[in-house]
Order: sequence, then structure tokens, then C-alpha cells
Amino acid sequence: TTVWTSLVAPVQPPDTDFISHYSIYHPGDDVSTSAHLALYRGALLSDADRLITPMARHYWGGFATPDMAIRTPPLRAAHADEGARFTEFGGWDMPVQFDSIRVEHAAVRTAVGKFDVSHMGRIVVAGPDATTLMQRLTTNDVCELAPGEAQYAMITDEEGIVLDDTVVSRVSNHAGQQLCSPADRETVVEADDPTYLFVPNAGHDAQMLDRWRTHRDSWELDAAIADATESSAMLAVQGPDAVDLLSAVASDPAALADCS
Repeated sequence: TTVWTSLVAPVQPPDTDFISHYSIYHPGDDVSTSAHLALYRGALLSDADRLITPMARHYWGGFATPDMAIRTPPLRAAHADEGARFTEFGGWDMPVQFDSIRVEHAAVRTAVGKFDVSHMGRIVVAGPDATTLMQRLTTNDVCELAPGEAQYAMITDEEGIVLDDTVVSRVSNHAGQQLCSPADRETVVEADDPTYLFVPNAGHDAQMLDRWRTHRDSWELDAAIADATESSAMLAVQGPDAVDLLSAVASDPAALADCS
């Protein structure tokens, strides 16, 4: 079970211990993916010809170059207080480990882990034509989404070549007023306008922000588009006890029923 949650402002983490967001991606492995990723990352760094590969771009957005500023997630201080070890990940200074690999692996497989995935992008689209814009630029049917629901989709170019994969969420309509500041838009977002939040992979937020705004303007659509990547945090809660953990703190636990 994986439950994604986006926070519009930095918050203090719950009382349970944090677990590295590299703990496990391949169920059944004896060693967690944190080891696989570290080994693969080391291979990349020792082989210049493999630095920019599809896997590297997908998971890390490419590695930061010396002239790139390392970005800091909102919860970094909280992670440091918990004794996290940090590493550069997709241009971000991210926690890589809080305990031994075996302990973190077992926690996510048998109970629950909280993963800081704030290095992944968060683009907000709101306004009268938000649905039309999302429907044209992602491959799934956003018209099927009710507020609080999400779907997996691809982002392709005009020839159908995949640029990125993403998760598109329909958020409450009034959220567009909060998430799209006046500096991000000319559109006046009303409380009943549809609002979407989609998640590009690490390092792709600026590219997708530009793509969405360029097509909005080209198609003369009325929509506000804002990059909330650095003004928000995002956590993934994973493991068999994920729904139970979130139900204990959610304002509407019944809304999590479909996540089990």
C-alpha cells in the first residue's frame, strides 16, 4: 500500500520514526533498493558515458553539476534532528538513511515507513480551463477524477514520445486560490474552478511548468499554473500499516478506504 500526501506548507513530522525514502522498491529482494541505487549511482559516477541515462533522468533528474545550487526540502531540519544521513538526489539534499538498511527494509515490508519525496515536482493547475489543459497534456482521462482522487498518466510530446510519467490528483476546488499566488497567474481562480496537482519526476518541475504555460498560451486557455515544489513538502506512506497510520490522523478516515 502506498499513500501519497502533499502538504502546502512545511510541517513537523508525526511522532513515528522516519524511514529513508530509498528503503524498498523491489519486494522480495534480500537487500533494499537503497543498496542497489547506491551501487548504480557509484557506477554512473565512475563512467562518464553512462551519466545521463534514462534511469538516471527518471529517478534523479540527472545529477547536479558544480554550478547548480543544491535544493533543500522543507523538512530537512526535522530529518537532521532524527540523525538522518543525507545525499544529493536529483539536485536535492535528501535523507538517505536513518537506521540500518535491514531495519528500514523490514519496517516498510512488515509495518509502515514514511518517505520524504519532496524532490519530486508539484505543479498546480487551476481555473476555468484547467480540465481541458490537463486532458490535452496527459494521457489518462482527468474527467474521471473527483476531488481527492488521483491517477497515473504519461506526459508525451506531439509524436507520442514519453517525456515523463506522473500522478495527477484532483484537489478541492478552493485549493487553487491558495496554491496559485497572484505572481503565478493572470487568471482569477474562483472557488468553484477545478484544481489539479500533478507530480513530475525529480528535476523536471521547471521543464513541465514551462511546457504547461507554453501550451496554455498557445491554445488561449484560461488557467493558472504554479510550481509548488519548493513551497511545499510531499510524503509517501508505504507498507501494510500505511492506511491505519494515516487514518489515525486524517480529518476524514473514511476517504482512505479505497487505498487499502
